[in-house]
Amino acid sequence: STVSWWGLWHRVDEWREGIRSAAEHSLHGAALGVFLGLVIGDEGSIPDEIRQGFMATGTVHILSISGSHLGLITLVLFFSVRWALRRLPPGWLERLPVWATPTRQACVLAWIGVCGYTLLAGPLVATTRSFVMVTVFLVAVWLGYPQHLLRALAFAALLILSHDPRALFDMSFQLSFLSVLTIGLIVRRREPDLDVDVDSVPVPPGRFSRLVRLRDLTTDSIRLSLAVTLATLPLVAFYFNQVSWLGVFANLWVVPVAGFLLVPLGLCAALGTILVGGESLAGGSLLQICLEPFIRGVMWMAKIPGAEWFVASPSVPVMVVYWICLTALVVSPVRWGKAVAGLLVFGCLTWWGGSPRLWEE
Repeated sequence: STVSWWGLWHRVDEWREGIRSAAEHSLHGAALGVFLGLVIGDEGSIPDEIRQGFMATGTVHILSISGSHLGLITLVLFFSVRWALRRLPPGWLERLPVWATPTRQACVLAWIGVCGYTLLAGPLVATTRSFVMVTVFLVAVWLGYPQHLLRALAFAALLILSHDPRALFDMSFQLSFLSVLTIGLIVRRREPDLDVDVDSVPVPPGRFSRLVRLRDLTTDSIRLSLAVTLATLPLVAFYFNQVSWLGVFANLWVVPVAGFLLVPLGLCAALGTILVGGESLAGGSLLQICLEPFIRGVMWMAKIPGAEWFVASPSVPVMVVYWICLTALVVSPVRWGKAVAGLLVFGCLTWWGGSPRLWEE
């Protein structure tokens, strides 16, 4: 068994090196570093000015396979697979076992995709932790207990901390856990019946329904981007002395472009390179064409005045108060509770934004 595991890891390392070598022959400039970061989690080739631009726009999480990255990819895979399964002919679904609902099948297929992506990224600590959290979340949904999301993520955190208690003070663990928790809570609130069977969810026909669906997807993207940005903002301010307010708007197009276009193209190119071999990356020219405007768009937004808004590190008690108020803003059943929580959240943001900034001379 040990020999087989070592053989698997050795084969994955060979694939990763082959992808890196092919990318170096096919891509150039910043596109090479961004591709390696998106597909195999290698951030070493990303130029410092490009990284700073992504940092200023609050989209630096896209450059590494971290908690928000795996969480968003899981979200895309899960809902895409479930959407496709729900549109299969009823006769096909009737042949499946009773327990094989579209939601459960989506959980399994999404986990397989995330597992392969994690293996390709290599044994990075942040990626492994994020994979554990995503796995526990999908297991909770598969078992039909999505309402116990907090318990599931707490169990995942316990597993990680039992292996390495020092991870509690690690920035990557904190950002990954908070990102996955936020994404899960938003999904749970948006889809309260994740384990509903296909027969109870009719699909309305017509163009109008497509427009309504597009509107809902746009609204959900805005909410998800806003939620993740606001939830992680205190940690970003604490560790980087920076408030990425621009991330609320930048993530609205950066995340869909990366998640629906660049990552699928990159993974297809990587898979083609593994299967076919050769010195060049499969579809390298197309990737270069797609990556260049993507990077230029981010760098253009990074030049907006005030994008790099430096602040003093907030204190831990104030961060805790901020998260409590942000949670109350979402879950409070009464309007006056939401109003008070919203004012306190706005007060914290104003306090941090107006604090003495560390402008470089």
